[in-house]
Amino acid sequence: MLDKTKHNMRCTAQTLMIILMATAYAFPANADHLETLHGVAVVEDMGTLAINGTRVSLWGMDMLAPDQQCWQNDEAWPCGEEALMALKHFAGGRIVECEMQTAPDKDGPALAKCYRWKRTRKIDIAEHMIAEGWALERGATSGGIYYWAEQSAQTNKEGAWSGRFQTAQDWRDGIQRFVGEDDPDQQPESDSPQE
Repeated sequence: MLDKTKHNMRCTAQTLMIILMATAYAFPANADHLETLHGVAVVEDMGTLAINGTRVSLWGMDMLAPDQQCWQNDEAWPCGEEALMALKHFAGGRIVECEMQTAPDKDGPALAKCYRWKRTRKIDIAEHMIAEGWALERGATSGGIYYWAEQSAQTNKEGAWSGRFQTAQDWRDGIQRFVGEDDPDQQPESDSPQE
């Protein structure tokens, strides 16, 4: 009877060890995408936040460049400054929660999907900025999850969509290619959901 009990305990211990090893293999301790960062956000620029000393770039979006201009009836206006102010107003000084998608490195901030609470709702900051017309979806990263937010901003002429503008990348690269009301057939390069 004692030998049978020892045998059962040994089998249980071995089974437990196998389960623990399999779990450790499936979910490594350094899995960056599983880490969540909480803290007060300090807005830097172009969708970059600092939280508890860690710099994160908002995942899935490309915010207007801070020095970027947009046009309405051939009049320029500082849409980049307004985009930065909108991000500061929405997320700056607020407690946010960020799900890390990549780790920070010497070349730049980590990518993170960040949220802020508004009353009882958890709001995706990137989705909010895209829906307000201050950022474009980065479809190659997001897989199209912000497609409808961007379509809503365009339809309702929110933010930069109230006129014509360049994508932040085209602005930085000096490429004179525009999206917005003056060129309705031109669409930003974001991935739409697959049919």
